[in-house]
Amino acid sequence: MSEVERFTLRYCSGIVDDELPAGIEGYYEPADETIHLSNRLNDIQRECVLAHEASHAYHGDKLPSKAQEARADEEAARLLINVDRFAALERVNDNAWWLAQELGVMPWVVSAFRKYLNEVGLLHMEQDWAE
Repeated sequence: MSEVERFTLRYCSGIVDDELPAGIEGYYEPADETIHLSNRLNDIQRECVLAHEASHAYHGDKLPSKAQEARADEEAARLLINVDRFAALERVNDNAWWLAQELGVMPWVVSAFRKYLNEVGLLHMEQDWAE
């Protein structure tokens, strides 16, 4: 059992690997407090989706909103990424795909972590001049 699974099971009654429709990686079912994950996910995808759904379980989200989804992404990133390791790797290469591979997470987790670091003042993201 992974650290993320142990953490998650503190806030839900179970984790179910299931055959979910294409495009659905996972969801939190508040009625029975279970997290359902697609059985098509690889190990890295599974950990990232599980960390995201753990946030929904922790907060008891019923019908997630955009704000709840953003919060779940951020909390998943904070659970999965060590800030010191991230900083060291980012000095080598700031490409999100490369960082994700080195950190063993999905690229969206790197993006969420950067957003979090920017919000707390630990990273200053520059606006793209073309925007």
